[in-house]
Parts: sequence; C-alpha cells; structure tokens
Amino acid sequence: NDIFVDWIMPSKHSEKCLSNAHAICVEYIKKANFKNSFCNFDLWVDKNDNIQIIECNPRLAYSFDFQYRMGFGTDILNS
Repeated sequence: NDIFVDWIMPSKHSEKCLSNAHAICVEYIKKANFKNSFCNFDLWVDKNDNIQIIECNPRLAYSFDFQYRMGFGTDILNS
C-alpha cells in the first residue's frame, strides 16, 4: 500500500499548530454532538499555520491502520 508514502508521522508541525488543530477538531466534535466513535478530519494548514477543516467523516479512515503501523508500529485493527 503506497498511497500514503508521503504521510509524515509523527507530524512535523509545531506544537502550537498541533494544539490549534486539536482545539478546532474538538470544538467541531462538541458542536456536532458526536460521541463514542472514531472520526476522521482532513485539514488544510497553510505556511502561516492557518487551519481550515476540509471534511469530517464519522468513521475510521481507510488509511488509519497504515498510518499507525508506519508511524508508531501499532496495528490498531488487530490489537
């Protein structure tokens, strides 16, 4: 599976940018009243660390397993 060969795990964004992205996603989840499940966000982050949500999907993304295995050595589907 080489569809995500350019995926960088862990992220190379600053801690401030990651914290802002986390806060934006948490706010979205709370406003949507989404609970007790996986969700998948696609975000645009520009060169000034401005963040925009492109989409939020209420499911486990196809790529999560690959990303976690490559980034953290964790098999989340067979744990």
